[in-house]
Amino acid sequence: MFKDEINTLGVEAPNLENATFTIIDELILPHTHLRLRSDGILQINYPDYATFTVTESIESVNAIGEITKGVPHVILKVPGKYTTVDKGCRDHVSKGDGARFSIAEAFIIKSLAHKMIANFYIKFEKPQKPTSFFQTIPSAEVWLRTFMK
Repeated sequence: MFKDEINTLGVEAPNLENATFTIIDELILPHTHLRLRSDGILQINYPDYATFTVTESIESVNAIGEITKGVPHVILKVPGKYTTVDKGCRDHVSKGDGARFSIAEAFIIKSLAHKMIANFYIKFEKPQKPTSFFQTIPSAEVWLRTFMK
């Protein structure tokens, strides 16, 4: 479903020729690329080498509210290489109002560092919304669809 195209953020872009969805709306922030898809999934790609703080988290959540018109969605998050999040960001997303537009969240992990962060996030941050981690986008999409009406 996805090919190895690179967009301005350095993250994989959907191959719309073979996709089973279209992009309904799109927002690009300096640190986040949001795509509202026709299959009901909100896909968020993050750039390589980014460090996220609560400031970027709040900006991203506001953008999610804008693109979804305030309606909660299932969210597919695709971090870039060497992307990190600080404690303030993790707290905002897991316990604060950072998940107010989320039904469930699937993260794509492609490195040992991301896997370690994922294990820590689930064990210690205890996110308020269903959250899981996957190695491939298709497997994450299958899981997210179980939360859609």
